[in-house]
Amino acid sequence: MEWCPWALVPHDDDAWTYLRWWNEWKSLGVFPFPGGMDDQPYYVYEAFEICERTFADVEAGQQKKQQKDYNQAVKTAEEKKDQ
Repeated sequence: MEWCPWALVPHDDDAWTYLRWWNEWKSLGVFPFPGGMDDQPYYVYEAFEICERTFADVEAGQQKKQQKDYNQAVKTAEEKKDQ
């Protein structure tokens, strides 16, 4: 990875709290407040949306890098085969 996604997280307690809430929701299916997603304050929904977009961007970047590495490996193998 060429950059660290943690660098995108502001260095304040709220940002880390939102990230923890999102992680608990993704891994355990629990919300920070009673009820379902419709019962959460809007800022929780908004924080989860930001986390989801950031996670998707990180995954897309990783997939792009893996594809690039794969293509380079295939090219190198073909060049060695032709020699």
